[in-house]
Amino acid sequence: MTPAELLQEEILQAETSDPPSQLRSKRSRTSTNKRKRARSATPIPSSEPPIPESSEPENASAAYGPPLKNKVQAHRNFARISNVIINDITQHKHAGPFQKPVREKDAEGYTSIIKRPQDLKSIKAAITYGSRAINAATASLDSPATTPSASTSASLVLLDKTADLIPPRAIVNSSQLEKEIMRMFANAVMFNPGSTEGMVLDAREMADDVEAKVRDWRQVEGAAANVRAANTDKDDEEDGAVGGDKKRRKV
Repeated sequence: MTPAELLQEEILQAETSDPPSQLRSKRSRTSTNKRKRARSATPIPSSEPPIPESSEPENASAAYGPPLKNKVQAHRNFARISNVIINDITQHKHAGPFQKPVREKDAEGYTSIIKRPQDLKSIKAAITYGSRAINAATASLDSPATTPSASTSASLVLLDKTADLIPPRAIVNSSQLEKEIMRMFANAVMFNPGSTEGMVLDAREMADDVEAKVRDWRQVEGAAANVRAANTDKDDEEDGAVGGDKKRRKV
């Protein structure tokens, strides 16, 4: 299986994976065997109701499978905060072939081999489209009729998963961006199988450099999000304290 197919399969499994049934069936068999041995060792009839064959808790499947399967975590300011990493990637010494979509006349048979093409221009367009989609999806949350308890001012919002909020049409968070960048490099390797020089060598080198940059960028992004959350909690506590003082003065 080619690198691109492995990447696409990994993404598909992460989005649609089901709870592992083998583990549950093994537990059921073990539990059943234990109950059989217990009944044979104590032949005295019991007044308690029989134990059902499957005694898993109702929320057992919730511990498995991908969280938020039908939701997308979107960043309201993702177009702005991703601008730095996109500029770094665009200015890489090997970024030339990845700047624009590959044309069939420049690479014969490309569209028949690569089913999900990706390039830097398309990634930028997807980020811009995603920003507009987020604004449209959160318009109702920002309306004056929304209750103050709703987290409409938060940078991160949880939205229903639609085609307007996921690749290839849109990119709305750092996880999506990282996957699409890696897909771009995987496509280059897939279209040039067995090559150890030229395009493939440049793609692998650039992929390593970009992976390190994206990892560092995501760490900084996460740290900044934690600081913002801490400041928000502090402001809420101060507002509550001020409100309490006002109430005490009125009394």
